[in-house]
Amino acid sequence: MPERIDQTGRRFGQLTVLSHIKGRHWLCQCDCGNQTSVSTSNFGKTKSCGCNKSPKMAGKDTLTLDIMDKLTFEDKTLRHWATVYNVPPKDLLKRLLTTGNLPA
Repeated sequence: MPERIDQTGRRFGQLTVLSHIKGRHWLCQCDCGNQTSVSTSNFGKTKSCGCNKSPKMAGKDTLTLDIMDKLTFEDKTLRHWATVYNVPPKDLLKRLLTTGNLPA
C-alpha cells in the first residue's frame, strides 16, 4: 500500500485540510466555519462544506440557512418533517420558503 501523503494545511476551494481522520478521509475546515470530512479522491472536486451549493438561491441565503437550521436540527430531514406534519415534502418546503415557518 502506498504511503499516505500528508495533506494537512492544503487548500481546496474554501476548504483547508486540518487533519487525517481514518483511511482516505480528512477533516477539513470551510471558510464559513463548518468542518466536514472529505475523501482523498474528492480533493479538488469538493470545494466547500456545502454552504454555497445553491447559486440559484442567491439573495435568499439567510432565509435558506434559517430554513435548513429548522429542517436539520437533531439530524432530521425535510422528508422526516413532512411525515411529522403529514404534508408532502414539496408543500412543506414551499411553506418554509414563503413564510419561514413550519406548520403549527
